[in-house]
Amino acid sequence: ISFGILNLGADEDTARKEVERVIEELEITPFQDRPAHALSGGQKKQVAIADILVMHPEVMILDEPDAALDPRHKRKVQEIVERLTEKGITVLMATHDIDHAYEWADEVVLMHEGKVLRQGTPYEVCTDREALEKASLELPAVVRIYERLKEKGMLPEDTPLPDSMETLIDLL
Repeated sequence: ISFGILNLGADEDTARKEVERVIEELEITPFQDRPAHALSGGQKKQVAIADILVMHPEVMILDEPDAALDPRHKRKVQEIVERLTEKGITVLMATHDIDHAYEWADEVVLMHEGKVLRQGTPYEVCTDREALEKASLELPAVVRIYERLKEKGMLPEDTPLPDSMETLIDLL
């Protein structure tokens, strides 16, 4: 974790303090002394985020940060990313997780074969059936469930599309 900050010219004492701060902040103390090869996939992703966070970035670019993780580690990584944005760090995330993009992102850029298919709010992009189909993606689960509930008359016609599964559940 200290490699990046040392590479930026920090002295060892400063680097050590920053590493300790980030380890505590990300709650990765239990595996701080384990070699990288002994960490799980989720733990490795948390350490990778710590590697960057210790350098105080304004922007982080994450490529599928929660891919191939079990549900517990996926939630943990998503919580870490949420805390980063709350601290004012801009996060650009490449993901195929349309549900997470719909609920989390401020802006979505839908790409296919290196080209932008659609760009806009999560609502605008994640409800564009044609663009999603072209990108081999489905509507987010919250949108599919909302539509089925409306079809079955279980939600009033004027009920707005919820922005999260939690909001949809609250409507019931």
